[in-house]
Amino acid sequence: MSASWFKRVQNGDDGMTIVEVMISAAIFFIVLTAVLGLTMQSTNMGMQAKQNSVLTNVVNSYIERVQALNFEYVEVGTDPNVLPSSETTTVGEYTIVIVPTVSPGDVEGLKELHVEATLTTSNGRVQTTATTVIIRDKTRFLTQGVRSPETDPVVEFQSLVMPALNEVVWGSQRAGGGVLRIAATASASEGRTLDSVVVRADSGWPLRDTNEVLAAWTPGTQEWTMPYFIWNTLQEEIVDIDTGDTDWVIRDGVRTITIAVSDSEGVETSSIWTLLVDNNNPDAPATVGASNTALNKSTVTWAQAMDGTTPAYQYGVLVRRQSPSDAGSWTEVLNDTVAGSTLSVVMDTVPFSRYFAHVLSISPKPLYSGYTEVTSSLISPPHAYGSTTVVVKYAGNSSNAQSYTTTTILGVDPPQFSAEEVTYKWCQATSPSGPWTQIGTGANLTKSYDAMLPAPVYYYRCFVSFTPGEDHNGQVSPRVVDYPSTVIGPTGTASATLTERWVQ
Repeated sequence: MSASWFKRVQNGDDGMTIVEVMISAAIFFIVLTAVLGLTMQSTNMGMQAKQNSVLTNVVNSYIERVQALNFEYVEVGTDPNVLPSSETTTVGEYTIVIVPTVSPGDVEGLKELHVEATLTTSNGRVQTTATTVIIRDKTRFLTQGVRSPETDPVVEFQSLVMPALNEVVWGSQRAGGGVLRIAATASASEGRTLDSVVVRADSGWPLRDTNEVLAAWTPGTQEWTMPYFIWNTLQEEIVDIDTGDTDWVIRDGVRTITIAVSDSEGVETSSIWTLLVDNNNPDAPATVGASNTALNKSTVTWAQAMDGTTPAYQYGVLVRRQSPSDAGSWTEVLNDTVAGSTLSVVMDTVPFSRYFAHVLSISPKPLYSGYTEVTSSLISPPHAYGSTTVVVKYAGNSSNAQSYTTTTILGVDPPQFSAEEVTYKWCQATSPSGPWTQIGTGANLTKSYDAMLPAPVYYYRCFVSFTPGEDHNGQVSPRVVDYPSTVIGPTGTASATLTERWVQ
């Protein structure tokens, strides 16, 4: 500060000159700018770390799903079984686009998966990453390590202790009974030692046992044996570096267990084993629908559900039929289990009956999802029926012209469920698809008319209106208008059996 300022302070003189105010403001601005800069830098670093975490987790999850696929499907194309050319995922405010590329590996039975991922924030900031992993054909590389040259280390799982290939496991248990043990041996060539042994799930997370000990060792010896390692598939890891939150990281589905060793020369070899992890209930089907496909036949369909990274193992289908007299009474008519590759069932239905369908997913353990219900009750179409009598008359003239009278007797099944205010509207058309012209009402109808041969072709259909009883969930359904019956006909054609009558 200036000497005059100190002098004023000593003399008790209040106030500052404009120059002094400007100097103080400049100093304050410089300090404030530095503090704000540090704050913004810290915020940006936090945001960057969160973006890195989200991007890494999405890419790892994608690679896990690819590794769980059949080897033949690890291709990019338009077939629904293979990888699409791009995949978009939304995580909170972030949108991640993954673009895969698949190329042949160095040897048969290996493929190289290259993944490029782009994360875009809500304000348009972009972050990218790329990684390449080797995908192995599990039918080729199961228990034997990859060795080249012969001096490289050898590692293999011990099949007598391990669960069977693709056996179902959960927690620290196995479907075959007993504890889930991982066992292996490894050896380095003469003159070398084993520097590192690590067992991972899907080339990602190292396994942990029931005491939270990692499956990672530094033997420093030529020979190494792991008699058994009790793996806990419910292992937890930090999944959000911002909050320190932990979660289970081993997803349900086919998991590839890889044991990798490296020797004192830095040479690495590995061996793999596949297991089917089933810790969690599968997802329920997103949608369930039902439709009439033929007379007395209906089809229940549902969307494929996932069990972790693997499609659901099985589906349970439950269908009930409503009572003709009691709206609240439903009788089970179908309770079946079908394979996970099946997404529909065809069932027999009674004409003009009401059905309600439920579908759930089942895992191999088995674990069950909740039921997903059909979006609306299925009503099978009323069955219309009819018969036709044709009487031919000859006019008494030289041209021998023909006229005829035809009588068609029509009927339709009444509702086989609780319904009120039922009305019937019979229609006629020259095509099975209409347009339809009303010709009468009532559950039964007799239609007669005179015409000249050749007789026209007619089709008949009854449109039934009614108010049904309460639905399966106890809710009262809205009035159903003009519910169509099956189409009958053609009737009244010239090819029909004729009853001839001479007229003088």
